[in-house]
Amino acid sequence: MAALILGKWFDSERKKLMAQRKPWYAPWLSIPGILIILIICMFLAIRQFFSVGM
Repeated sequence: MAALILGKWFDSERKKLMAQRKPWYAPWLSIPGILIILIICMFLAIRQFFSVGM
């Protein structure tokens, strides 16, 4: 449920910024974009931590 809300929030920010003719990376610098990047980094760190321990 949280992923759906975050995805819709990011998509609305993306559409708003693209309508303003901002660069392609502008949505990733918004709050939902930064949250998505942090979540991806967290999952990668957890994966790396558990793969090294085995």
